[in-house]
Amino acid sequence: MGGLIEFQTGPIGDIGSQTMNQKAVWDGIWESTRARISATAAEALDAATGTSLEERGLDDHRKSSLYSQNVQQQGQAVNQIVSI
Repeated sequence: MGGLIEFQTGPIGDIGSQTMNQKAVWDGIWESTRARISATAAEALDAATGTSLEERGLDDHRKSSLYSQNVQQQGQAVNQIVSI
């Protein structure tokens, strides 16, 4: 061949086709794994905080609402000071 390198890409194409044909299987494996990891993380957070995800979400929502009200009140106070 005189120093040339021959690339045989046929097997690479076959591997790619087989992988794509099994995409649904791999997606199912990933979804199952993701769900188990999420459940484990949620359980750990519940145990660490002593509250459930729903309770933490409601508490965060309450705190966000209070923060927004506080910022609005501060803005009104600044506007009143400016008008003096």
